[in-house]
Amino acid sequence: MSFRSTLRAVVYKVLRHPDSEVTLSARCMSGADGGCCWTLDATADLKTGSIAMIEHTAATGHAIFARTLEDMACVMLDSPQEQARRVAVNRLELAATEEHARAGHP
Repeated sequence: MSFRSTLRAVVYKVLRHPDSEVTLSARCMSGADGGCCWTLDATADLKTGSIAMIEHTAATGHAIFARTLEDMACVMLDSPQEQARRVAVNRLELAATEEHARAGHP
């Protein structure tokens, strides 16, 4: 196992994972003492989800919802050069670990 430290500032960014889709779920917060049990199951069709909330409001007069939007995120280095450098170092470390294991060391 190797230990590395970085003495310079490294900037990361958070992006939506390219294989991810945004999903919407909701629940009605209206009604006497929050008594409404209406919920919207998670859906990737955000427009349909919004329409379902509108229809619930039209039918009941309930207009307050708790919404949850969810997706998968990934954290990446902001610098492509730093990202490439780290990938290369990780590959070298993995190769060294595999070589060590092949040599019969625990």
